[in-house]
Amino acid sequence: MRWFTPFLAILLSACGGGNDLTGHWEGDCFLSSGFDEDVTYLTELEIDSDEKGELAGEAFFDWTGYGEEFVEVELEGERKGKKFEIGFALPDTLGIPMTVDLEGKVDNDEMTGDCVVRVMGFGVGGDLDLDRVD
Repeated sequence: MRWFTPFLAILLSACGGGNDLTGHWEGDCFLSSGFDEDVTYLTELEIDSDEKGELAGEAFFDWTGYGEEFVEVELEGERKGKKFEIGFALPDTLGIPMTVDLEGKVDNDEMTGDCVVRVMGFGVGGDLDLDRVD
């Protein structure tokens, strides 16, 4: 029985304990503007590194409504246990800074939480739902 505890620790370490975010994620960022129209943006994340909770990779964001196609930008963030915060800046298409903030929790192959698009500091938020696809 003494061998079981170290074996379990190694197994959980190798699997990331179900919290590792490395990989390809796809899903939706659903924004509720409070007006007649709600908007869903297709969102993909390619997280290359989840080392000591520091996240790095690329975000692919459907920005077709603003003169761009699926934009690819660098992302950064952090993970503490099952909770994560990820952010990235969108191209300066309209001449004003725009960012996307994702915050929530991971449960094995599913990320859920909040998605906020910020324009000059003001944000429109909604739900985030991403699934690991690889």
